[in-house]
Amino acid sequence: QLAIAYILWRLGRNRRTRVAVVSEGSRLAMIICRTIARYIGDESFSGCKALRRVFPSLRPGPRWGDEFYGVDRPSQIKDPSFAAFGEDAGITGIRADIILCDDLVTPKTTETPHRRKKLVSSFDRKIQNRKTGKGQVINQCNAQWSDDLSAHIESRGYAAHRMMVTKDGTPEGELQWPGKWTRTLITSSIQMNPDWKAMLFAERRQVGEFGRFKLEAIKAALRAGAGLLLGVPIQSYRPGSRICIGIDFAFGGADKCAIAVILVEPPNPGDVLGRRVLLDLAAGKWSEVELVDELKRIVARYPEEITQIRGESNAAQKWIVGQLSRQIGRMIQPYRTSGSKWDANSGIPALAASSDNGLWVMPGDQFGNATGEVQTLVTELLAFDPSKAGSRSAIDHTGDRLMALFFADG
Repeated sequence: QLAIAYILWRLGRNRRTRVAVVSEGSRLAMIICRTIARYIGDESFSGCKALRRVFPSLRPGPRWGDEFYGVDRPSQIKDPSFAAFGEDAGITGIRADIILCDDLVTPKTTETPHRRKKLVSSFDRKIQNRKTGKGQVINQCNAQWSDDLSAHIESRGYAAHRMMVTKDGTPEGELQWPGKWTRTLITSSIQMNPDWKAMLFAERRQVGEFGRFKLEAIKAALRAGAGLLLGVPIQSYRPGSRICIGIDFAFGGADKCAIAVILVEPPNPGDVLGRRVLLDLAAGKWSEVELVDELKRIVARYPEEITQIRGESNAAQKWIVGQLSRQIGRMIQPYRTSGSKWDANSGIPALAASSDNGLWVMPGDQFGNATGEVQTLVTELLAFDPSKAGSRSAIDHTGDRLMALFFADG
C-alpha cells in the first residue's frame, strides 16, 4: 500500500512520470496496476474521491485499460503511465522513471543458489537497464538470503529501510502491528523455528549458517542422553507422548536404507513443541526382505497404540510403502518430499531449529559422547547445508539417517 500511495503521489505531482511494476509473475503486477487505476479512474470509489481532492488533474487519459494505462498528460508521450511486467520477460517496450519491484524476491525465486544468481542477472539485463537516468528502483520484499537480489541491490549503494514486527527489532519491543503480529504469535513462531526471527525482524538468512545443526546444540543433546542405549525402550511415557518411526528407502547404489525412532513428548505449559528423544537408529544396504525383518524387530519394541510410521513415498517408493505395510501388518503413512526437506518451517531446517532450542535428546556413552550409528548421524547433521539446495553436493550430503529422522519427526 505504501508503494501504491507513493506512485499516486508521484503521478499527481508530475503526470509525465512512467512507472514499471515488476513482480515474480505479471499477474501480481497487474493487480497492483489495477489498484492504481481504481484510485485514478473509479469515481464511485472513496479512494478516488479523496485523491481528486489532492490532485484534481490526475485523471485517465484517452488510452486507459489493462493493455495501456495512460493518465491525462501531454500527447507526445507514447509510453504508458504505469504498466505490469513479470520477471521472466522483464521490462519491454518502455523506459521507466520508477521501477517498482514487488515480491520479486520470494522464497521461490531464491530457493537455490542458481535461482538467486539467475534473478540478479535477470534484474541487471532486463529490468534495471530500462530505468531513465535519474529514475528510481523500489524493491519491496521479505528478507530471504544474504546473497539474494535485495542484498545485491543494497550493496550497490541503494538506501534500505527495514520494517520489523517490533519497533526496536527485538521480540520484547513495542509491537508495530498488534492486530496481526501479537506477542504470543511472535514468541511461538520463534520457538517453532528460530529462523523465523530473521524473517520477522528483516534479517537475511546467512548463506552457510541458516538451517544448520550447531555442534554445541548436538553436544547438549548427547549430554542429556548420556547413558541411554539405542533400541532400549523407555519404561513409561508421559501422557500424550507419541512414538514416531521414519523410514528412508534405498535399494541399490551407494545409499543405505535407514530407520529412525523418536519419542515425541507433549510440550510443557507455555511451550509450542515438546522434547524429542532418539530411541532407535539403524541403517544398512538391506534387501527388501532384510528391511522387513529389521522393521518388524524395531516396531515390536514400542506400544502400537501410540506408534506411527512414515516412509518416503516418491515415484516407485509409493509401491514399496504399500508392500511393506502389508508385510509388517501396520499402516505406513506415505511421505512425499518433493523439495520439502529444504523448507524453513517444515523441513530439515526446522529440525535444526528445534535442536538449537534444546529440544533433542540423543543417546551417548556415560560421558555424553556419540558412538556407532549416532556418531554417523551427527556427521550427517553437521554436513547438512540448505543454502546449497538443488546442488549435487547438497543432495549427496543429505544422509540416510538424517532423512529417516526427518520422516520420523514429520
